[in-house]
Amino acid sequence: MTDIFRSLGTLMLRDKAEYGRLVRETFPDREFTSAELDELHAGAIAAGPEVISANPTAALGHALKVVPAITDLLWRMSWAIMAPSVSANFWTSDNPVYWINPDAGHPVIGHGLAAKGTEVNFPLGPRRCLLMSWSDVKGSLSTPDLCCAQERGIAGATRYLFCSTDADAEAALAAHRRMYPRRQSAQ
Repeated sequence: MTDIFRSLGTLMLRDKAEYGRLVRETFPDREFTSAELDELHAGAIAAGPEVISANPTAALGHALKVVPAITDLLWRMSWAIMAPSVSANFWTSDNPVYWINPDAGHPVIGHGLAAKGTEVNFPLGPRRCLLMSWSDVKGSLSTPDLCCAQERGIAGATRYLFCSTDADAEAALAAHRRMYPRRQSAQ
C-alpha cells in the first residue's frame, strides 16, 4: 500500500495543473485560490512522497475487502498451463504473480485485472507457468516464444529473480540489463 501511494504521489506531483485539479476534486465543497494551490503543491514537493506510509491496520482491512473481488476476477478468467517447447525455463521473482494488458495503449491506464486484455502469469516451477487471461485459453499450451513470459518475471521483480540453473541466471541477468540499462545490478 505504501509503495502504491508513493507512486501515485510522485505521479500527482509531476504536473502542477493536474495536482490542482485533483485537490479541487478531493475537496469539492472548498474554493482554492491559485496561491493556495501553489502553496499546497510546493509543500507536497518539499515533503516528497517518501513521507507517505500506510497504516498497517487500514492496509490489512483494505486487503481483506479486496481479496474476494480479486478472487472472483481470477476465477472468471480462462486458465491454461504453459510449458516451454525449448530447453530454457521460466524465471520467477520475489513478486511472482505478474499481470499486464498487452493491448493497452497507455503505460499505466488499462492494466487492471478487470481490463479485458489483461493476462496474468504465475510461474509454478521452472517448466510450468499458469496463464490466466480474458481470451479463450484452456488446458495446456506449448510456449515456443518463452521470452515474453520470462521478461514478465523480470518486470514483476521487486528485488530478486529466481532461476533454476546457472545458464538461466546468466540469461536473466542479460535480459535484465537489456530491459533496464540504467539500473545498477549486483552480481
